[in-house]
Amino acid sequence: MNLKTFWEKWKNTFCLSFSAGFICLFLIQQTVFILYDTAPWFTDSNIIRAMEFHRLFSGQIDRFPIYPYPPLQYMLTQIPFALSGISLLSARLLMIPFMLIFLLAMFGIGRKLSGNYGGIAVMALAAASAHIIIYSRHYFLEFPQTAMTALSFHYLLKCDGFKNRRDSIIFGIVMSIAFWIKWSTGVFM
Repeated sequence: MNLKTFWEKWKNTFCLSFSAGFICLFLIQQTVFILYDTAPWFTDSNIIRAMEFHRLFSGQIDRFPIYPYPPLQYMLTQIPFALSGISLLSARLLMIPFMLIFLLAMFGIGRKLSGNYGGIAVMALAAASAHIIIYSRHYFLEFPQTAMTALSFHYLLKCDGFKNRRDSIIFGIVMSIAFWIKWSTGVFM
């Protein structure tokens, strides 16, 4: 077997393995940064809002907090709060699943547009963006909105002009989830 036939046989496996390895290394790097970053960065009103939702769900207050943003991210933050206590670190750990969603969505977009190599390139370039790195490490609404918007764009491409019923329904569901994170999602789609 020569090198060319070997490559033809294994190139798709190599691309998918490389992508999975890249995603794992990037998620490990993000987790290590979040766990060991002790700088007093951006402790803003978002964490206060998440703590208000915790007080609501634990029965300490009896009214629903009213904020200018939709409540999905604050509600999702209750999961890390329940697992590891109420802290900024717990809230920031919520960004890790959104990073996985973002990387997979970017790979899917690139793969749909130009194959496996395009998927790897789009995923790597998007992950190397300074804004993505900064916003994915801190408790902001922007990064979950970006991840869900990327996932909805991926399903928009997959639904092939709304001809594929399953992917069209998934697109609508993911888009509505993105709206429940931040209202300005509509501007990007």
